[in-house]
Order: sequence, then C-alpha cells, then structure tokens
Amino acid sequence: MSSTFQRINKCYKVLLLVDNVPHTIYQLPVKDLEIFGPHDSYDASSIDGIIIFHSKDLNKINLDEFKNIKVIKTITAGTDHIPEDIKRKYRVLGTHGPNAKYIAEHGLALALACARKLAFHTTKLKEGEFHQTDMLNTTLFKSNVLILGFGPIGRYTAGLFKRTFDARITIFKSKPVVPHLYRRIVNTIVTDFEELLLLLLDFNIIINTLPLTENTENLINESFFMHVRDDVIIINVSRGKIVSEKALFNFLKTHKNACAGIDVWYAYPKKGSPFRQHFPFEQLDNIVMTPHNAPVVKGYFYNMLKSAIYQIKWDLEKINEGH
Repeated sequence: MSSTFQRINKCYKVLLLVDNVPHTIYQLPVKDLEIFGPHDSYDASSIDGIIIFHSKDLNKINLDEFKNIKVIKTITAGTDHIPEDIKRKYRVLGTHGPNAKYIAEHGLALALACARKLAFHTTKLKEGEFHQTDMLNTTLFKSNVLILGFGPIGRYTAGLFKRTFDARITIFKSKPVVPHLYRRIVNTIVTDFEELLLLLLDFNIIINTLPLTENTENLINESFFMHVRDDVIIINVSRGKIVSEKALFNFLKTHKNACAGIDVWYAYPKKGSPFRQHFPFEQLDNIVMTPHNAPVVKGYFYNMLKSAIYQIKWDLEKINEGH
C-alpha cells in the first residue's frame, strides 16, 4: 500500500457484474476494497467502480442509480466492444496483461505454423499427397520481426522471438522509448507510419498487437500490403478490424508464398451458427486460422478477473488522488 493511499485511507466499493465468477474471487486479499456480486445487498450510490466482461453485463442494473461511479472496468484488454455512449459518459478502462504471455505464445505458434506450412501439409497428407522436398520451409532463426504495438502482448512477443530465434526486433509505437528491461531485446523503434511503410520489405514476419482505435482501424490496408515482401508472414492476435479484411484476402490470394496466422476476426458467429467471414478465407492454403482462443488456457478467466480487481483498485486510487 502506497504512502499516498495510507493518507487517503479510503475503502473502495466495487460491483462485479461478470457471470460465472468463482467464489474464490470474492475472497481475494485486496486491502481496502469491498467486492459485491450482482445479487448482494448494496447501496448503488456508494459503488465506486463496476467490473464487466461484455457491455450486456450492464443490463443487469439501472446504471442511472449509480451516482458516484468513477470507473467501469472491462476484464478484457480492449474496450472497443463497449458502446460509445457509455464511454462518453463514464471512464471505461480495460484490464492489461493477465494473459499477454499466452497470447504472445499463440502468435509464435501461428508464425511457426506458417513458416513450416503446417496447415497446408496437414490437408495434403489427409488427401494422400506427400510433399516432402518440393516445398521449402521457412526458418524463424535470425528473422527480421516487426511488432506493431508494444503493450504487454508486444513485449512478451519481442522476448519470445529474440530469446528463441535470435530474431532482430523492430517495434512500431507512438514514443521512441522502451522500458529498460527491453533495451537489449529491441533493435529498432519506429514511430512514424510513413517511415514504416518504406521499411516493410525488410521484415520476414509482421505481428499485430495494437489495440483497436479510430486511428488503428484498417491501418493494415491495401497500401500497407503493397510495401511488404511477397513471402511475408502476417500474424494478427489483437483485433480483426486493424487489418483490412478485403486487403488481407486479396493479398493472400495473389501471393501464394505469403502466409497469415489469424486468431481475431471480422464476423463472430452466434452460438450454433457456422463460422463465415465476408471473404472465403477457408479456401486459401496459405492461412492458419484459430477461433480467437489465444488466451484460452487453464486459469485464463480467473487471471482476467483477478487482474481486473487489482487494477480497478489502482485506477480508483489514481482517480482519488486527482490523476
């Protein structure tokens, strides 16, 4: 507990509206934080913060009764799924980092699957075709890797590629600095997007970890793909709409030596409905697809809840201190 917080000496009250919360979450030893479930008895006017998974969680309450809400916290990192009218009225913050290492691991797996053409060979072997030496694999050792974004996922990704494959790491971020721990991992920092376009031919692998915002939507578009290598590996483990769906499909269709590893999509099926996008990616040999399950490992949901609870306390402390 910080000396500042000791001086303020406030107990914060948080309403947790997420479904299927394990009871152990309510027993977390978070000092000066009281957690209520949706069925608990509480005074709405005394609640400082609300934790949700999806925006529909807010339908469980009459938000207008909560007069002193300082923050609405999503257990997801991104807040792009929260309606704009809610974000205009309340401070909405994501939860950063609880499963970043697993998402980075998934990105690495997608890159390896592309480099070794695992999806293609699996399909062909099932069809009775044995392509042992007529197609060269790609190695990730000593590769040039571009990581778009350098939040927790980007940082884990940089560490994995550097330590595992001795890759040369370039990152694209808004400011030309990285934490001290990463100065031996990152080789180059690029902050200007127009400058980045001129460098794209240098990279064997491009990995998107950027958040989805007005500035990043369709950032990877037709113009972007005009500048990349013909055999580039594109990985997206962040949000689908950062990469133009049409541009990605057309690039893969016309560049057979390129490959994409995609975990995040443009249209998500309702339960029981088939998976379909606006373009027939399933017809392509040079794509590896997963169902937005990069963080889904044992304990992932608990990690999200636990991190959200600790982080909302920090958020409330900063807000109470005037930050």
